[in-house]
Amino acid sequence: MRIELHGPDRLRAAPLFAGLPGAHAIVSAGLSGEFGQLWVDDVDRPSVAHLHLDFHFLGGAAESAAAPEFASAILRPSGLMMPTDWTPILREIHGDAFGDYERVSFGEASFDRAQLRRFTEALPVGYTLQRVPLDLFERFTAFEYDLTRNFRDAAHFIDAGFGFAVLYHDEIVAGCSSFTLWDGLAEVEIDTAAEHRRRGLALATGAALVLHCLDHGLTPCWDAANPESAALATRLGFTQPLRYRAWFLRKPA
Repeated sequence: MRIELHGPDRLRAAPLFAGLPGAHAIVSAGLSGEFGQLWVDDVDRPSVAHLHLDFHFLGGAAESAAAPEFASAILRPSGLMMPTDWTPILREIHGDAFGDYERVSFGEASFDRAQLRRFTEALPVGYTLQRVPLDLFERFTAFEYDLTRNFRDAAHFIDAGFGFAVLYHDEIVAGCSSFTLWDGLAEVEIDTAAEHRRRGLALATGAALVLHCLDHGLTPCWDAANPESAALATRLGFTQPLRYRAWFLRKPA
């Protein structure tokens, strides 16, 4: 049986997610009850848990009788993070749709404010950088849904999150935002339109977000899904990279 937990009750599942190698800010936000959804097999003494905030996080005892039900509940396509002892269950249930890839989390950072400001000011002619206001929220979301997906609506994003956009002829072509924001930890989400890449736009929006965090006593958290993202994080000042395995379920054939 899968039982959904709400609000502070989600903290009962916190020990089941201890030891995950990355995405700690996302897990913390999910456990807060303010973001995503979380299910357990037992309210009082949970042995397995499933947290969903775009990514799916599985935690707890893979040998639990409830584990196959929780693994079966994850639909394709999806990204997954979990202890490695869950992999045989996922492979048995999802077959060839189940695979793994490398991610990189960063444990520390050494930021140079002056350099970050230079990054924000080095946009090519015709591009402008701005913080996302309420009246730009819908266009920001339409540009890339993941930039705001964990917030209930525009008001929630403006009140409890933040983002920065690069515009070109009044069109949003790059964005960076707080994917989640909880307990002083801001998980970074970033994207650039394919035809506008390699022009410093991601560097500018990422730098703007980091500067905003530094100015407001927040800790930016970067968990890279590919080498390009990891290289960008390093240029911004994130350090102590930790490579780890994550998993995915492919789209149905």
